[in-house]
Amino acid sequence: MTARLLDLHVRLPANDLRAQIRFYVDGLDFLVAALWPSTEAPQFLALERDGILLEFYVPHPEHPPLRGSFVLRTDDAGELHAQAKDHGPIRWGPELYSYGAREFCVEDPAGHQVIVSEAVAE
Repeated sequence: MTARLLDLHVRLPANDLRAQIRFYVDGLDFLVAALWPSTEAPQFLALERDGILLEFYVPHPEHPPLRGSFVLRTDDAGELHAQAKDHGPIRWGPELYSYGAREFCVEDPAGHQVIVSEAVAE
C-alpha cells in the first residue's frame, strides 16, 4: 500500500508578519490562526480560510532570501480581485486563459506571488 498525502501547508519566509496579516486578513479575508511565540513579537504566523492554511516565519538573517508563488483556487476570482487590488500590487490579470481559468496575480508584502484561479467553462 502507498502512503496517502493528507494535505499541504505552505510555509514561506516574511520579514514583517504584521504586514502579512494586513494583506491576507484585510485583502483576502483570511483569519489569524496562530502567532508564536507571542502576539507582541511573533516569529511565526498561521492564517486560515476555507480549510486553506498559509504559514509564514521570520527567516534567519543568514539565510538567503526566498520568494515563492502559490495558487489559491476559488469560485469567484473577480470578487477576490476587487478585494486584493487595494492591498497589494496586481502583477497580471484578471485574464481568461485557454486552459479554462480566469486568473490574476497579486504580490504580498514579502514579495510572494499569490495567483488566484477560477475554473470557467470554455
